[in-house]
Order: sequence, then structure tokens, then C-alpha cells
Amino acid sequence: MERELLKPEEVASILKISKYTVYEMVKRGDLEAIRIGRKMRFDPATIEKFKHGHEQVKQIQSGSLPSEFTGSINGQPILFLGSHDLAVEALATEIRDAIPNFQFFTAFTGSMDGLLNLYYGKCDIVGCHLFDEETGQYNIPFVKRIFPGERIHIIHFVNRNIGWIVPKGNPKQLSGWQDLSRDDLTFINRQKGAGTRILLDYYLTKLNLPQSVISGYDDIERTHIAAASRVARSLADFALGTESAAKAFGLDFILLKKEVYDFVMKSVFYESAHGHAFIQLLHEPGIVSKITQLGGYDTKNIGKIVED
Repeated sequence: MERELLKPEEVASILKISKYTVYEMVKRGDLEAIRIGRKMRFDPATIEKFKHGHEQVKQIQSGSLPSEFTGSINGQPILFLGSHDLAVEALATEIRDAIPNFQFFTAFTGSMDGLLNLYYGKCDIVGCHLFDEETGQYNIPFVKRIFPGERIHIIHFVNRNIGWIVPKGNPKQLSGWQDLSRDDLTFINRQKGAGTRILLDYYLTKLNLPQSVISGYDDIERTHIAAASRVARSLADFALGTESAAKAFGLDFILLKKEVYDFVMKSVFYESAHGHAFIQLLHEPGIVSKITQLGGYDTKNIGKIVED
């Protein structure tokens, strides 16, 4: 049986990712692994199914879906784009389990990229946490700039804790935004357009610090989990990310800011049957409980209409 299963490096080759990313995907539940003693192996059918689903996300964006996809608005699956968050991953799993035939795909591309894809009609729901330095608000100013005169719906999801993700015990004693000026630390950053990157750049400007002072500023990961993994593997001293990502790896967390994470959608989805079902699911006690268990989230206003 073991000879028929795939090793992590074989999965990495098939999916065109690193072996470490395979381990991260197993940890956060994206891939199902089989444990044989201390070894980790994978069912080829499971990997093929995952690969097929990933290709479908690309097809949704390109508008070249096969004809058998039905049951979603305009005969299309529902595509979520935007900022990575473990609470979104938990919500997506619950949606797929709760609603049969609900084709719900997620791709974590960053807040700004998500909004731009929504503008061009390339997705249905966007998750974002974009801080506007002029108003001090999250998300609303950006939505108004990108969609002037268009009716856009903003639904609150969670408030979440953002801060330094550091090794257990915080050996280098990080404590606040001023740590960005230290020359003894190696950082892991996020991609351009990510809400976390925008927040970081805001505080760099506020502290009058050039990007060049940060060792690792140009070293990029696309999710909070991937950034936390780099810290856990001693490949960086710290990252800016969510408390839930730090907790997932048993790392320490220094709170810097509580930020707002919202869902953004156009009327065509908001007023559809799937839109109504999506919003109703946000209030399910089971979903709220799972998000709370992740750590670092405030769910008391989940599902509240922010902008309509």
C-alpha cells in the first residue's frame, strides 16, 4: 500500500510548490495526509482532486469553465478572493459541508487584488482589511474609490488581532512598532496589495523609516500561515500577521492592532439565493464557535451590514 502512496516531495512536484508548503497545507487542513508511523504519505486520488479544484479556480477567473458546473449564480461556482485568514478557511469548510452542491472556491490573493477582480467581474465575494490612513477607517474608503457610484455591499466578518509573530518565548524581546528600526532582526513580508503589507508601510511612514532598513522587506509570503511557518522554522525572526496563525504553530504573539475584516460583494451576488445563504451562515453558532477557537477574533458583529 505504501508503495502506491505519494511522498511529500512527489506531491510538491505535482502541484509545483515547495515541500514545506505541502506540510503547511496539511497543517491547515487543505490537504489530507496519511500517517504511517512517522512518515507522511498522500493518496494520489486526493492530490488529483485538489489539483483539479485549483485549476477550476483559474477557469472561473478566465471564464472558461466546463459546462457541467451548475447550481450557482448564472450557472457558475462561487469564487472568493481576497486576504488570507484562518477564519475564512473555517467558514469555507462549513459552507461546503452545510450546503450540498454549493460550489465554493477560495483563492487568497490579497485585499486589493480581490477588490480589483470584483471590479472586473472576476469573483463574487472579496475578503479585505484595508486600512485608510486619511480617515482611519477600514475598507469603506477603498470600496468607494474603486466603485464610484456603484451599489456595493459590505458585510462585517470579524475584528482580528494583528501583531508580531515571534518564536516561543520571544527571545529577541519584540514589543511594538518601534522594533522595525532594529538592525538585529530578520523580517518576512507579504505581497504588494495585501492589507497587512499596506498596514506595515503605513507605520514605516509614520515612524519615518525607509523600507531598506528592514532585513527581509523584499522576502515575500502570500499567507499568514506561510509567514508564521518561516518564523517557526527559524528562517525569520518575526512577521506581521494574525494571532490565529501564531497560535497554529505554537508561536508567541505581540498584539499591535485590532483590525476589521469585511466581505465585499456586488448586488448581483448579494441579492441571489446563494448570497442570502452565505450571509445567513455567518450567524450559525457552530461557525462562530469554530472561529473563536482559532484565537484572536471578535465575532460579536459578524454578519452586520456595514455599507449597503
